[in-house]
Parts: sequence; C-alpha cells; structure tokens
Amino acid sequence: MLRGLSRLVLYFLFLIVVFTTQSQDLKTQYRVISYDTKDGLPSNQIRDFYQDSLGYMFITTDAGLVHFNGTHFTNISSGSVSQYFRSLLKKSDGSLLVSHDAGVSEIINKGRKPKLELWLAATIQPSDTTLYYPGNLFQDSNGIIWISEPGSIVKIKDKKLTRYPLSVDNGHNTFSFAEDGFGNLWAACTNGKVYKYDQNEFEPLKQSFDSLIYIMATDQNQLLAGGNGLWSLQINSEQKLIASTRLSDIPGIRHFIRLSDNEYLLATVSKGLYKGIMVNHQFTTEKVFSHSDPHRVEELPYTSIDKLLLTEKDGIFLATDRGLGILQSNFFDNIRSVPQQLVYSLSESPEGDIYMSMGGIYRLSRVQNNLKAQQILAQDHNFVLSVVTDEERLWFGDVDGSLWYLDPGKKEKRVDLSNRGGGIFYITLDKGHNLWFCQAPTDKPIVGTAKIDPDLNLRIYSREKGLESRILVLKESANGILYAAGIGKETYLYRYLEDSDQFINLSLPLSFNVSAGFEVHDMAIDHYGQVWMATTDGLLVYDSESIIRADLGDYSEQEVRAVDVAGDGSIWLAIDTYGLIRYDKGILNLFDEQSGLVTRIINYRCLMLDYEDRIWTGTVEGLAHSQMTNIKPPVTPKPKIFKLKSANTSVTPSEGMSYDLPRKIQSSFEFACITYPGREVEYRYRLVGFDRNWAVITERPQQTIPVLAPGEYQLELQARKEGGYIWSDSYVISLVVHKPWFMTNTAYIFYILGILILVWGIVRLSVHKLRKDKQALEKLVHSQTKVINEIESDTPANQSATQEVEMAYHNLETLAIISRKIEAIDSWENLAPVIFDELNRITDITTFGIGTYIREENCIEICKIREGSSRVDSETVPISGYSSLLGWVIRHQKGLNLKSVKNEYTQYIPRNNDLEIDPDFTGSSIIYPLIHKNISTGVVFLEDWKENGLKHISPSFMQTLAAQLSFYLELEGIIKPGEL
Repeated sequence: MLRGLSRLVLYFLFLIVVFTTQSQDLKTQYRVISYDTKDGLPSNQIRDFYQDSLGYMFITTDAGLVHFNGTHFTNISSGSVSQYFRSLLKKSDGSLLVSHDAGVSEIINKGRKPKLELWLAATIQPSDTTLYYPGNLFQDSNGIIWISEPGSIVKIKDKKLTRYPLSVDNGHNTFSFAEDGFGNLWAACTNGKVYKYDQNEFEPLKQSFDSLIYIMATDQNQLLAGGNGLWSLQINSEQKLIASTRLSDIPGIRHFIRLSDNEYLLATVSKGLYKGIMVNHQFTTEKVFSHSDPHRVEELPYTSIDKLLLTEKDGIFLATDRGLGILQSNFFDNIRSVPQQLVYSLSESPEGDIYMSMGGIYRLSRVQNNLKAQQILAQDHNFVLSVVTDEERLWFGDVDGSLWYLDPGKKEKRVDLSNRGGGIFYITLDKGHNLWFCQAPTDKPIVGTAKIDPDLNLRIYSREKGLESRILVLKESANGILYAAGIGKETYLYRYLEDSDQFINLSLPLSFNVSAGFEVHDMAIDHYGQVWMATTDGLLVYDSESIIRADLGDYSEQEVRAVDVAGDGSIWLAIDTYGLIRYDKGILNLFDEQSGLVTRIINYRCLMLDYEDRIWTGTVEGLAHSQMTNIKPPVTPKPKIFKLKSANTSVTPSEGMSYDLPRKIQSSFEFACITYPGREVEYRYRLVGFDRNWAVITERPQQTIPVLAPGEYQLELQARKEGGYIWSDSYVISLVVHKPWFMTNTAYIFYILGILILVWGIVRLSVHKLRKDKQALEKLVHSQTKVINEIESDTPANQSATQEVEMAYHNLETLAIISRKIEAIDSWENLAPVIFDELNRITDITTFGIGTYIREENCIEICKIREGSSRVDSETVPISGYSSLLGWVIRHQKGLNLKSVKNEYTQYIPRNNDLEIDPDFTGSSIIYPLIHKNISTGVVFLEDWKENGLKHISPSFMQTLAAQLSFYLELEGIIKPGEL
C-alpha cells in the first residue's frame, strides 16, 4: 500500500513546508475591569491607592478619599476641608497617611468606616510648622518622612519640620523619592534634575534628564528614573553615580512597577501602558492590550495613567483619568497567531513543541516569553484531521483515508487506506514507535483498529485479534500498558497483550443506565493505573475490578468529549457544551468564557496537558491554553459579615465569636467578599443546628435569617468568584437563641422545689391523720381488753359472750398489727401475703385477694394468695354486665358475706351467668369494696372451702380493713391517681 509521490506532489509538499511564523506574547494581554463615577467614584481622576491587609482599597481622587471593598465605594472625606487628595503612605508603624491641599492626615482605620485626623496642617504661606500644598509622601529606612512641595522638599523627623527649597526656576516642580541599597535618599524633580541627600542638604547631579516624574530603586546599586524616557542610574561602592543609560524613549513615563527580576510595567501620561523586558542588557518594550473579549485584542481604555499597584491576588491596579482600572490575567488564553477555526487534534513532540491540525498543520514553539506559531502544512493540501510526531517522523492523517509522514532526509510517503474506510481522525505513537490509528467508516462498518510498525508494515486488528467493535481512541499508561476504547455497552474497553499480539476485552457490566449509542470518545490513565473514560454518558472510571460513573453533580450524565490527567492527579475534562472542568477528589471547578476560553465548545479528543502541566485545548474557534503551568484553581478570599441585625439592634461581629439573637424575631446579616471585582461573586450559607445543607444567597448585600427555636447554632458563610475559582473557607460565627425565663434551668429548679415542698406538706398532713387514727384504734383495743378482764362469770351465756369478746379482741389486735405493717408496703404483691398471714391468726381461710378497679376497661386487676402457697397470683377479671359478684360490690358499694356461695349468689346475680367463682364452690366468701371519696376503687375478699367457714370475720372487721386499705393504698401511691 505504500505509494511514492509524483515529482509534482513532492515539489508541492516541499513548498508548503516552507512556513510562515508569527509570535504572541501572552503576558501583554489582560482582562480589564473598570470603575468610574457611574459605579460610585466621586471623580474619574485617580491619583493614588493603597490596599490594606484585609484587601480594602484606599483611593485618592480629585474629589475626595474613598474606601473600596470591591463592590461599593464609600467616601470617607466628606468632612474634610480639602477634597483634593494626592499621595498615600503606609508608615513603618503601620499607620496610614494621606496628603491633600489642607495638609497631611492620618487615616484611622479601626471601625467599619475609617475616618481622618489631621496629622500636619498646610497653609497658603509655608512656615516652620506648616506645609504648603503637600504632594508625594515617602519614608526612608530611618523612619524620616519626606514630603514633596511645589519647589521644595520637607523632612519630618521627631515631629520637627525642615524645609529644603530646591527649584528656583519653576516653583511648580514636584519631587519623587527613592532610597538605594546603601541608604542614600535620591529625589527626582519634574525639571529633569536628580538630587542626592548628603550631610543635611540636597546636591544635584551634574547630568540633567528630560522631565523626570518618578524614580525607583531596583537593586542596591541601580535606580530607574522615568519621564520623557526611562533611564538606568548606576551607583558605585563609593555611593556615587558612575553611569546613566537611556533604556527607552517612550514619552511621559509617569510611574512604573517591577513584575519580576527583568520585567516592568510602565505607565505614561498619554500613551497608555507598556511592558518592558531586560534581556542580555537589552531593554525592549511592548504595549499592553486588553483581552477582555476572548475573540479580539483591543487597546486599553486608558491613555493617561498616574499610578500602578501590583497586588498579590487581585491583579494590577491603575490610577487613571478615566477612573480605576484593574488588569487581571485569565486562566486561559486563545492563540491568535493561528486561524480561529475548528481544531481537530493536538500532540506534543519530545522537544515540547505543540502540533495541531485544523485542516493544515501548525507547530507552536516557546521562545523566551513568546509562543511562535509556524505553519508546517497548508490547508490546501489534503485536509488533515490528525497529527503526531516523534524523534524521527511527523505523521498525519487526512480526511480521504490516507496516512502521511514527513521523514527528514528521506522521501515523503503515504499509506493509502481509503479502501478500508474514510478519514483517519485519530493517531498515536506507543513507546515502541508503533503508530496506531482510528478510521471513520464509509459504506461498510469498521471493526477494531490498525497500526504501522517502525518498519512501515501495516497490521490490522479486528475480530480475530480480540476486538469486537470500532475503536475510537488508544492510550498508553506510564508503565507501557496500551488500552483501546470504542463503541458498545459490552465492548467499550480493551487491553493489548504484546506477547500474543492480541486484545482482551476488559468491559465490565455497567450498573447504571446509558444511552443506546454508548461510546468512549477519549480516555486517560492516572498514576494509580485507573482508566478515566470520556463517554457519551458521563465520565467513567475503571480500576480492573469495577466501573463507576464519577459524580459530577448536574453534569454527571452529560457527554464528555475529552479527558486528561494532570501531574497533581486532578482530572481535566471537556464536557458537552459547558467548557472545561477540573475534577479533584469530588470537587468541581468550571472554566468557560469567564476564564478566558474563546468558547465553551471543545472538540473530541482535543484536550492535552504538556510536560509542564500546561493545558492545551482545541475548540471550535481555535486553540486555547492555560497561562500558568500546573494550574490549580485559586481559593476565593474568605468573605466577612459586617453587621448582624435584629429588630432595632445591630452589632459588628468578629469571626469565631458568639452572639445572641432574640426569640420569635427575624434577623439578618450584611456581608461581602473583599475581592476585585466584587460583583462577580456568588455566596452561600448554612445554619448548622437548623439545616446542614448549603443555601445559595440571592439577596445582596443582606441575607435574612429565619426565626429560630431556642438553641445554639453556627452560621457559616462562603464565597466563590466566577471563572474557575473554588469556594472560600468558611467565615463562622455562633448564634444563640435563649429560652424564655419560664423554660430556663433556674425556673425548672424552682418548679421542682415547689413540687417537693407541696408533696412534703401533703405527706405531713397524711401522717398526722394516720397517727390520730392509730391512737383511736389503740384506745378501742384497750377498752375492749378492759371489758374482757371484768367478765368473771363462767355461765354458758357468759362463756358465749366471752367468746365473742375474745373474737372481737383478736379482730382488733389483727387490725392493729396490719395497720403497723402496712406502712412499709409498696405493692399489691407485697401486701397480700402480709394480710393473709395475719387473717389466718383469726380463722383458717383458703384465699385472700385484693384488686384495683380499672374504670376505662371495666375490669379488676386482682392479686391473690392461696393456702399452702407463698406465690401471689395476678389476673384481670372483667366485670361487664351482671355476671360478677365483684362487679355487684363495685356497683353497689356494699359488702357481701356469703356463708354458702353456691346457695346464695343468685340473690345478687342472675342464674346461669358465667361466674368468676366456680359454681360448684360450696364454701363461703366475704367481699368488700375499697372506697375513696365515694368512688369504688377496688375490692378485698376472703374465701374458705367450708360453708360458714368465715364466721369469725365480722362485718365491722371487714369494713375497717377495707377502709384502712383504701387509705394506705392511696397514701403510698399503690393506687394511681388516674385509676381513682
């Protein structure tokens, strides 16, 4: 299948390999954020600025001093005599000074709104104690304050003012200051002269320059001075100027800052902003442009720039005559030195060059800070879909089904595969320099893949080699394992076995639903050997034992077009039409146009991380790449809660502290994230203790707190900037809603004490009554004993009377004993045996029982003990209708004394009804009600198997026993109040 090219085609190929070159410096293009009077500035003329440790900006304007938090401007000079503010200086002690026409003031920054206190006054006529239109402020390493005045310099040392008049030719000249590495103070004057302070005087250098505006020390022995041009001033070890070199002719350089060891930004009066680079003692400049719109590069909206400020996180601030400007680098930038059209494939050479196909072929090479784009193959050749290179050959596949390679020193070759299929859309080289490729079908399906070995032999891998579906992508792991992925739910992943020259199917069953047209577009192998697959149905992860779908939140089931693994283990993926996502340990970061991408639509398999971990991605509108290597999304600065409000009160909270909220009243809090721009920030909060889920905040700058129940809560607030930032750390305060006074612990203690006192009083009264009853009973026993002793006659009548008296005596004695013992009884089970034993002293009884009447269920819960047993039996006896003797006693509140139950029960209940007593029972029974407050609460009963066996138990004895049991049982709580 190898065919040589005709001489004409060869000649044409050599012509198109002659390329054109364009370069692009990515560091001279910034995203621009602008603020002016429409946004709250009092004036568009900005003179100076300072950023404090919390991120707030202090900005001097021609109409006041403002405090800026990224969202709102607050004028803090409304009460000042002068509104024309100029220079800001942070002193070594941390205080902040600002100059204005009325003098120099100190900014007191202790509350939420800073205020001004006059530090040194200015007057129309300068004096030994006052200033005269102060301008630039500077503090040297000795703590001395230097102030520029029209035509003179003022020194403030130990609160003593010393003035040095210098400019006699033009009283309007002003000065800027710098201190070299030797501790010498230098002053540059707008008239072009440079002064050195020595022995309490300023000595001018012999050499004059053209209208110097700003001077800065760069190294121990070097100064840079700017005006109508930029000069380098060299100082020797004797601290004398030995050389001056003009580095640039840019006019009107008003200020400059150092970006790195050899890079500077230069602000001009009327020419905008430039970047200067010192390379091999050559200083070159390039103009800085705006790249706010990824589709085009434009001039900055500023021409006159007074001051520059390089911040650590928020970019470069510009003080201009059109307001406040901020320059920020995007995460991504598109390469404008190549056509802005669809990219089909990307690859990296061993030298680190990037090759891309977009019909033609381009190579991107790094030269210092620039990327140089070279057209290797023109688009009017066969339309190129794929490209890859190694040390020996540049391979590319075209839309017509041919593979080409450029072989230095040899003839160019083509492998014609058009009889196998259509366009060759993917090619890759393994470590053995085998070229594997994937081809689109034409009029017949294609199964498997193919390769060309280093000797240019073609080998087809289809069903006989273990492949059962068309392969779309092949990737090799770091340890040399080659994987192939393609189409189908059961044929999507394979591994190549080099020894047997076969593929084996690794496709595990999918435990989740996928579409009928499921296929793998791209894949990547991480450091652990896991295979990450970009599929039509989400991002899948294979680890030889399982296959899962990664949790991408709302994007979990979206089509993933490309995937790669970064050096830190994070996964980068191009997802449908949403842009790029960085996925790391379950955390997602989305990158789209806000991050600098020219479009969110990325082509299949067009995502790659190079050897520096720089991200390259081919979109439908050209090539984009990350401006940083090893890119890690920055954390959004932590937001702050400035005010906690409820009803008519408000407090300024401090993080980590606890604050009280009122009950049944809605509260709110004011918040902001001090970042720039602050308007591109989303917020979320949660109240731990109320709801652990995060809630997105839609109200700004205030969020309502729901009415909370009494308890302790934790309020957490987070922020996230747009454009690839991750959520900030939480700002946390504690909130406490107190219980009403009647629900406090103190109130509960008083409640318990009151109840204890009440119970104690009731017990005292009951015990007192019990003692009186006991005394009355003992008195009765004593009188009956006296009667017995007086009976001395032994006639039959007297003997019968004596027996009755003895029976009464025993009855009373038994009642007294029961009365004493019953005090220690706390349950039915313990009560029944005691009474049973005592009653057996009077007469033999077969059964003793006592029961509680349960009114709601119309039943009696009985505890009873029988002769010859120590066990107390319990049972529940229903007393519905008229079938129960116990029920009759409960209803009528009268006692029954039956000498023969069998013969007498029909007097009280109808015959043939079911009885709780055996109808064949021939013995006797006594049943008496327990009555409390005229309500039947239970029964007490005795049984004996003999007729009239209970003749020694008198009705008065049972009445007294029933009364005692009712009283004691209620007193001891055996009968529950709810049962009465």
